[in-house]
This record gives sequence, C-alpha cells and structure tokens, in this order.
Amino acid sequence: MVQALDPAGNGRAVVRKPAMKSGRWRFLQLLLLLFFCNAGGAQAFTGAAATALGTGTSVTAAAALPGAAVAGPPAAGGSLAVGATLPGAAVAGPPAARVFLAATTFPRAVTGPQEKQTWEQTTILIGNGGRSGPVAAAAETLAEEVEKRTGLHWEISGTWPKEGSVIILQLAGEARLLPPKFSGLSGNPGALPALPALPASAESYRITGNICPVREKEARKVVLIEAKDERGILFGAGRLLRLMRFSAGSLQLAFPLALSASPEAAIRGHQLGYRHTANSYDGWTPAQYEQYIRELAIFGVNSIEAIPFDKGSPHFTLSPREMNIRISRICEKYGLDFWLWSPADFPLDDTLEKARHLKMSDSLFRELPRLDHVFVPGGDPGDNPPGPVMPYLERLSATLQQYHPKAKMWLSLQGFTPEMSQYVYHYIREKKPKWLAGLVAGPGSPPLAETRSELPPLTLCGITRTLPIPFAASTPCPGGTPPLILHWAENL
Repeated sequence: MVQALDPAGNGRAVVRKPAMKSGRWRFLQLLLLLFFCNAGGAQAFTGAAATALGTGTSVTAAAALPGAAVAGPPAAGGSLAVGATLPGAAVAGPPAARVFLAATTFPRAVTGPQEKQTWEQTTILIGNGGRSGPVAAAAETLAEEVEKRTGLHWEISGTWPKEGSVIILQLAGEARLLPPKFSGLSGNPGALPALPALPASAESYRITGNICPVREKEARKVVLIEAKDERGILFGAGRLLRLMRFSAGSLQLAFPLALSASPEAAIRGHQLGYRHTANSYDGWTPAQYEQYIRELAIFGVNSIEAIPFDKGSPHFTLSPREMNIRISRICEKYGLDFWLWSPADFPLDDTLEKARHLKMSDSLFRELPRLDHVFVPGGDPGDNPPGPVMPYLERLSATLQQYHPKAKMWLSLQGFTPEMSQYVYHYIREKKPKWLAGLVAGPGSPPLAETRSELPPLTLCGITRTLPIPFAASTPCPGGTPPLILHWAENL
C-alpha cells in the first residue's frame, strides 16, 4: 500500500493499492524517499499534496509543480491540452502508466547566516481598483497562505500603515501607492531597487523589494508588485510566495529583490473533471476545489476546464450542475478562464438527442457566472463526421454567446480521417468562422505540420514542453516547437 496526504488537506493518510508487485513498489518507495531527502524537506501546500489519477481519467493538461513527477502520458479524454511544466518537474514512465502525482511544495525556512527577519506587523496594501476581483483574491491568497505556514496574521488595507512591513499590489498606471522616500528617487541607499522594465505582454509583472531605513535604528521591509493587469498581480503574488521560506512564526525573503516575468504560453490550463472516473475530484467540496485552483494559479495556471455532462458518482458532495457553477464562480473570483469540455458523444443526425443536448447546454450556459471557452472534441469521445459537426458547433456557439458574448468554441480533429480533416481545413479557409477560436490537437489528431500548412497564418498560443519555463521572456516559439492549441491571427 502507498500513503499520500488527503487532497482535502486535513492531514489524513489516503491508502492506495499500487498496481505493481510489492518488490517493484518497495524499490519505487526507496527512490521517492531518496528524492524527498535530497530535496531537503518540504512543507506541502494543503489541498494538493498528492493526487493520483487512475486509468480512464481524462487529463490532457497537467500543471506539474516543483518536485512533481509526471508518469506516463495523459489518459484519453479532453482537456486544455496545455502543459504548464514548472521547475523540478520530470516527465517519465511507460505508456501504460496513467498516474499524475502533483506535490505542491514550499521549501522550509532558509538556513545559513541570514539575518532573522521580523514580519509580525505586515500590511498588504491595495489601491481602490483592487478592493474586489483578482487583486483582492491575490491579497487574500498572500495573507492566508502565509498564515497557514507561519501563524502570522497580515492585514489588508487601502492606506499606507504607520509602521511595519508593507507589500504593495498595484496595477501599472494606477496612482502610486509608494511614498517617494521609498521609491529609490531620493538617493537613499536603502530605498527600493529601480523597477525592472515591465514586459508588454498580458499577465506580466515585476517585483522590487528591500529593507528600507526610515530613521535611525529603524527600517521597514517594503515589497512592490506591479502588473499590466489583474491576472499579473495574482501571478506576481504567487511568485512572491514561492520566493518566501517559511517556519513557525517567521519567514525569510532575500533582499534586495528586483525581477520581472511574462508568460511564455498564453493558455496554461488544467482539467478538473467532477465525475466518477477521477480518483478524488468527485469527492471534493467547493472549498477543496478553490484551494486546489488557488494553488494552480500560484504556479501560473490561468485556465480551468470542467466537464459538465458525465456519469454520476456516489462520492459527489454536490450535483454536477451546482459544482460546475461553483467552479465557474471560483474562476471568476481569481480572474481565470473557465472552459467546458463537452463532447458530442451521440449521433448528430438524432434530432431528439441533439435538441436535448442543446437544451441542457443552454440551461448551463445561462447559470454559469463565467464561461470563456467551450471545447468539443471531434473524437475521443464522439464519432460524427465533420459535415454535421461544424453546423452543430455554430448552433452551440449561438447559444453560448447569448449569455457569454466573448466566449468562443474550440474543436479537435481527433479520430478524423485525412478526408475529414481536409473538410475542416476547407471549411475554415472558406467561411473563416468568427465563432471558432481555434483547433486543439490531442491523441489521434492529424500531424501538426499538416495543420500548420493547411490553415491561414497561425499564432501559436498553447504549447507543450518538457522545459521548466512557465514564465519567461516573451519571444516567438522556436521552430519545430509543437503547438497544441492553434489560433489564426485574424480572430485574436
């Protein structure tokens, strides 16, 4: 048997029977023990300490976190098909292994000759534009995740505090919240380092910080996170958390601090299917989903995909309809894109079944507080030729945009014959449908080189890599890097 922390974060051990002989399992346990010993010990995030997804689980996008091991390829099914592979992640395992182990870890307190820092009295400062939405969620995330690991309680305020440390969350162009004496313009050697250039791309951020003298024998720790948009603030706050080193009653942060970052991939998503084929998702509460989604956002994920219509589970804590509404609301709170994976797994020439599915979709679309994308796989599951698929997508898009005018449709060519793929390419070239955002490549899709050559000039939006670069300089994708999600530029 193997024990892992309960995803609920309540400290209980979940016992899972390994699908291998005991000798091989003991050897794997030894390797894992050596791995975690070499890591120097880690303080795990509650909620995502370890999750194993069994055979049949539909995961084609995984946010592999520092120290995580991803064994085997994703299982059949739908997802955003974008991998956010982060530092320390390794991809390995035989094709038959369909296990995703995500260990979200924060290192323990830094050891060595560093001076002890005092953070007991700390204020997270936000401007008027951050009292709600993703900026407020970023402030809440900072305060709560620090308190979980240290016991320190930080205040969130809109006014500069008279004393104590300050962490500023500020949108670029917003009225400056930082007093001039800390800005570095005063020539004070303890002022904040000069702000690095803020990258021009969406979701970019920059961070600067220092221990700033204010009078004799008194200094204040000041950190400024500035971003192009609200999501950038959230990801900047996540980066700051990842830079911190925690212990009971204290934390360490290396000063002076000056950095900037921008996303390398525009779509960085994870599918969380509330259905019976997952090992644990179907037993989660809304609070557990929020914690898990928060942790994914801390590591740079900006999209969450749900599965609205699937088989039931005896472990459900809410109905699928209510849980998908809750997940949509969580995405709205954190400013993350909300996707639906909704296959047409019935014959599209069945008029009654098609009408029933369109009616269910209409009802769900109307109730979701946020919906940005709907992905319909051409196959896996689904066994319809593209002739009826394209009109069905257009009809579904019309329903979608009644309630979410900016939302778009996506299609994969999974299981399509060369002739069927050519039908779709011709349809796109001739009709240039504004309702179709792009194509998703998954298992059984045609070669990517073919798709590139058949469609109008493409902007690569989602890519899969084994390189540990969730955020990097904004540069074009290198030649030969396979995109998983394709846009044509005129629809961006």
